[in-house]
Amino acid sequence: MTRHRRRLALIPELESDGWHRAVDLAGRFGVSTRTIYRDLAALQREGLPVMAVPGRGYRLQADFFLPPVTLTADEAVVLLQAMHVADRQKAITYQAAAESVRAKLRTGLPERLKEAVRRLETAWQLVPINLFDDPAELLGVEILNRAFVERQVIRGKLRSGRAVELEPYGLSHAAGAWQLVGLDRSDRVVRHFRLADIVEFQLLGDTFERPPAYRQARVPEHARGKITARVLFEHPAAHCVRQVPSPYVVSVDELGEGLILELQVDREAELLPWLLGWGAHARVLSPESLKRRLAAEAAAIADRYKGEPALLPMYG
Repeated sequence: MTRHRRRLALIPELESDGWHRAVDLAGRFGVSTRTIYRDLAALQREGLPVMAVPGRGYRLQADFFLPPVTLTADEAVVLLQAMHVADRQKAITYQAAAESVRAKLRTGLPERLKEAVRRLETAWQLVPINLFDDPAELLGVEILNRAFVERQVIRGKLRSGRAVELEPYGLSHAAGAWQLVGLDRSDRVVRHFRLADIVEFQLLGDTFERPPAYRQARVPEHARGKITARVLFEHPAAHCVRQVPSPYVVSVDELGEGLILELQVDREAELLPWLLGWGAHARVLSPESLKRRLAAEAAAIADRYKGEPALLPMYG
C-alpha cells in the first residue's frame, strides 16, 4: 500500500468508536509506529482534527461529524458528481471524504436508493459540466441523467433525420465528446452514439431493465484524449498562482519572467472558467484552439462593456 493510500485508509479507522493506539494502527497497516506518527502528523497538517491523549491513543474530534441525514435519489446523484470533482483535488482530506461518502452511499442507503446509485455508478463516467459546453449536449445529459435513474426509454432524432428509440445503458466522456451506449430497439443491437449527433431527446415513459452483467467500460487513461495546455503567468501574478493551486496542474516551470504551468484536462471547456478568472494575467501559450476560444470569450466580454470607463490594471 502506498503512503497516500495508507493515509486515506487511516481516516475511517480514526472515525470509528474509541481510541486507537499507534502500535495497533502500525500492526494493522504493517508499518512501524514511527511511520504512523508521521502519517498522523501529515493528516493534522491537512486540517483533520486528530486528537491525541497519552495512554489512550488517537481519534478524530467528535464534532467533526454531521448528524445523520436522509437522502433522495437526486441528492445522491449530486453527491456522486461532487465526489468526482473531489477526486481531482490534491488535498488528501477531499479525496478521503469522497471515498468515505462512496462507502456510505453503498451501505447506508435504503435498498431502493442503493440500487439507483449503483445504476448511476455503472452507467456514468462523470466529468465536470460548465456553461462553455455545448448547450445541446448539456440538455441531452440532463435528460439522460433522469433516464438512468428511472430506467426510462428515450427517443432521439439523429442529425441524419433518422429517429431511434434507445434503452440507455451508459454515458462517458472520451476523446473530447460525450459517448452514449444503448440498445437500439429497432433491431435489438447495442450501439454507440456521439451525443452531439442526437439533436432531439424525449423520455417515452416506458421502462426497461439493463442487463445485470452490463458494466460501463472504463476508457483507458491513454485513450481519453487528454488535452495539455501551457499557460504563462508573469510577475507579480505568479505569486498569486502559487497561493491558488489548480487541480489541473501537472508541472510548474520557474522562469525569470514568471511561471509556466502545464495543465491537463479531458476537454478545453474545463479550463475556460479558471483561465478567465485570471483575466489578462494568464497568457495561453498552447494549444492554439484554446487561445482562440479564450480570445473569442474575452472579445465577447469586452463588447458587452464597450463604452464603460476603464479601470487601472491590478498589477499596473
